[in-house]
Amino acid sequence: MSTAPLRPVWLSHHSAHEADRCVRIGGTHVCRRCLAMFAGFVPAVMLLLSPWRDDLQAGDLGLVLALTITAGLEFAQVATGRMAYSARRVLGLSPFPGMVLAWLGVTGVRDGLGPVHLVLAGAAGALLVLLVLRGRPVHQGAVAGPS
Repeated sequence: MSTAPLRPVWLSHHSAHEADRCVRIGGTHVCRRCLAMFAGFVPAVMLLLSPWRDDLQAGDLGLVLALTITAGLEFAQVATGRMAYSARRVLGLSPFPGMVLAWLGVTGVRDGLGPVHLVLAGAAGALLVLLVLRGRPVHQGAVAGPS
């Protein structure tokens, strides 16, 4: 099992034995989870900057936030080895954190940082701190499963 990192690291931060977590675009590996987040981020930014943004309801944002929390929990379970990696799950859930990041960025620039920004940043930071405190690099020793 090769632990050599795939290159370039800004497109794929996985080791060679985790290449199944990437999509090959040309000759380059691109992280599937990051690519799916980007696929949610771009349309959300366009929507938030368009005149239609006034039609967004609290329920819309609540649904996206709930799915983002689900994506975060799924990521934590896979990263700690408690759940097998699933490409379908990643592609289904990962666009939602991208949408929340777009909302945080657009509203943060437009309206200034508020309590919601700080709470969501704190929740994301807490997830990362918990993963670091477990003492295991992300994906090391994770449960093997189909991609």
